[in-house]
Amino acid sequence: MKKLNLMTLVAVFSASSLCGYASDDVMIEAKDSLSNLTVEKRLELSKEYDHIGKFSEGLACVWLNGKGGYMDKSGNLLVPCVYELAGDLSEGMASVCLKGKGYIDQTGNPVIPFVYDNTMGFSEGLACVEMNGKYGYIDNVGNQVIPCTYDYAGSFFEGLAHVEQNGKWGYVDKTGNLVIPSIYSYACDFSEGLANVKLNNKWGFIDKTGNQVIPCVFDDASFFADSLACVRLNDKWGYVDRAGNQVLPCTYDDAGCFSEGLACVKLNGKWGFIDKTGNQVIPCAYDDAWDFSNGLAPVELNGKCGVIDNAGKMVVRCMFDDVYLSGVDIFVGTIKDASGNEVKYYYDKDGKFLGM
Repeated sequence: MKKLNLMTLVAVFSASSLCGYASDDVMIEAKDSLSNLTVEKRLELSKEYDHIGKFSEGLACVWLNGKGGYMDKSGNLLVPCVYELAGDLSEGMASVCLKGKGYIDQTGNPVIPFVYDNTMGFSEGLACVEMNGKYGYIDNVGNQVIPCTYDYAGSFFEGLAHVEQNGKWGYVDKTGNLVIPSIYSYACDFSEGLANVKLNNKWGFIDKTGNQVIPCVFDDASFFADSLACVRLNDKWGYVDRAGNQVLPCTYDDAGCFSEGLACVKLNGKWGFIDKTGNQVIPCAYDDAWDFSNGLAPVELNGKCGVIDNAGKMVVRCMFDDVYLSGVDIFVGTIKDASGNEVKYYYDKDGKFLGM
């Protein structure tokens, strides 16, 4: 299944990802941004930091010389760039690493000790943590609500979390009860009431009672997004609805989840975008393409990256080694010069060149 491009350098170790997307993959994201600041100020901030992540609960993670800190929406650095890893604010706390992983609040005060091997962001009141090679869950004051006994575990979504023990996956509730037995060879987060699971080397979907709503007959499957999930059968991808109906036949070489009404698909070696009826809204003409977010999507053509809007118009032309939207709504395109040094070009969201 199509994976999101690594569009930012934000450390996302603090958040569990839905299956089908690697945890280090990040979408273009501009919600809760610094749009109240002038373009000049946003450009200044973009040049000041190596990277500015998306805003979450009023703060954005910023990176300088390989260290992460946090900035408010006025551009003030509230938490110094001292952390080896830093995740987004979630439910009032951020997961950070400083000779061990723990949690800080919005002011930078450590609120849960840096004693864990791995940490995920808080979700539905609990956070998944790893200690001594085992995973469990803590509450927002650091109490271990569910002991670290699992070989792996994910964050809570829609009241349940997938956990692995002895090579099999099941689901626990927030009290630690195993409500869906550990019988699956792989299991993913619940999304829109269903979770994609693997059983006997085939993928299907279960509901929160463990009923197999869509039979495990697919070679691969994504989570549901915009009421559709992409599935693979006989090495081709298509889409099913929540009842299991094949809405779009498995005819694509590769495919991504629907986002903002469009999904990127690969046909005859090229990527484009379709709507939910299967119409090719943006022709399959690109060497690579990634999901739409806030009306924009990164694409690649002839080895260079750019950005298009949802009408297919080129906002930032394909001339960069990489391109991403920073948390202050500035596009950053990077190119290596003759000496191998990275040069950054800055654009606004309409594609207007702002400087280097």
